[in-house]
Amino acid sequence: IYISGATFVTFSNEMVYLFSGSDAEYYGLSGAQLVQHYAQTKALKFGVKRYNYLTTEGKHSGANDDGILNFKKGFGGYLVELPGEFHINVNEFLGKILEIRNGF
Repeated sequence: IYISGATFVTFSNEMVYLFSGSDAEYYGLSGAQLVQHYAQTKALKFGVKRYNYLTTEGKHSGANDDGILNFKKGFGGYLVELPGEFHINVNEFLGKILEIRNGF
């Protein structure tokens, strides 16, 4: 029985956690934590210096979305904030079409 799984990519001195999933029926078994622990143990074994959870979105100020951040911090890591993304329209007409298409 598979209770949880994840996809990782390792390159240079970094292991990147891309995505995962767990069977809701077995949430109480903490499969996600076991997968993370296994991956981090493998990373250490292979001399990887950085384990990257990739994205943790939100303001992280005690809001309801802090559960993911707290899960990740539970492994002894820390949050590295990177610049957000931005869009600049160089063609106003095409920019409006993209906004309508993407629902901005």
